[in-house]
Amino acid sequence: MEPGKDLVYRCPQCGNFLRRQSISSGNTFIATVYSDGKMIAPMLPEFPNLTKCKKCNSIVWLSDLVRITNNDSSQNKDSPQNNGVSQNKDSSSCGESKLLIKILSGIISGCITLVCNFFKIIYVILMISIGIFILLPIVGFWEFFWGINSPFWGIDWSFRKIGWFPSTAQEDREDRYVDFLGIEDLLRALEITNDKEKEKSIRIQIWWTFNDRVRKGRKIFVEENDKKLWEQNCYALLDLLDKNDTNQKVMTAELYRNLGQFDSCLELINSLPKKFDELKDKFTIECTNKNQKLFVLYSTHLYCTPLGSIPIPCRFSIFYKSFDFKRL
Repeated sequence: MEPGKDLVYRCPQCGNFLRRQSISSGNTFIATVYSDGKMIAPMLPEFPNLTKCKKCNSIVWLSDLVRITNNDSSQNKDSPQNNGVSQNKDSSSCGESKLLIKILSGIISGCITLVCNFFKIIYVILMISIGIFILLPIVGFWEFFWGINSPFWGIDWSFRKIGWFPSTAQEDREDRYVDFLGIEDLLRALEITNDKEKEKSIRIQIWWTFNDRVRKGRKIFVEENDKKLWEQNCYALLDLLDKNDTNQKVMTAELYRNLGQFDSCLELINSLPKKFDELKDKFTIECTNKNQKLFVLYSTHLYCTPLGSIPIPCRFSIFYKSFDFKRL
């Protein structure tokens, strides 16, 4: 993952600057896809579109705002046209020399990268052979009995702490960056939203925020009113989801399962094409066991070393390749 430039907006209410991080490239190594359609990918982090201003506490959709650029500040600087023809020549020659330096440094760094990658490939091959014969049987045995609560789950976090693995932008963001909304703020956003698509996006975020507690090993309902709010949001979301869309059909089936309506869940899941047979089997097992809780559909672990990282795909990888959840 490579961080991108910060995106700056201005609050329409108070004029405060709203700064959001971005990435220039990412990947789905050590990604986990859950039954509610949310994907947790440390190497492909998500950044909020619906947020609030930290100064005036107003709800803001960043997609509705115009991003601020640096053109205005650059125009205030002295341009070479105001300094005479001689300065234009000096600046052009200086620019050519800088360009040559950049080219040479790029060639040198490229050669060094090739040599380093050669040794990394050799090391990765050795680690793969060790993992196949030693590590994978141990981890697989542990995962089989422990499942999502396995101590190996999220093993990459420990490596991140000692600097062997880059931390995600969401972990390192400071107070100056915008945050995702909590349940209270999301409910407040519903009151001022008239657009059906935005309402659907907000209600999905509320659903996912409740499920985030389960993802973190906590109870889904903390306050006395949480279960009532959760049920109201689920039934309202069922009316907004499009059953003709495959992604939203699976979300609808998951909502039925969460609400304990297992027959309705199986009816929708079994109407999917044959290429989703692995998905059907997974939901059928959970419905047969009368399980209403969130479960993992697909996950990959990344076994990290000081010289490289090895992605090891785990269960449900076939499903993930044939099914693409929308990142709402």
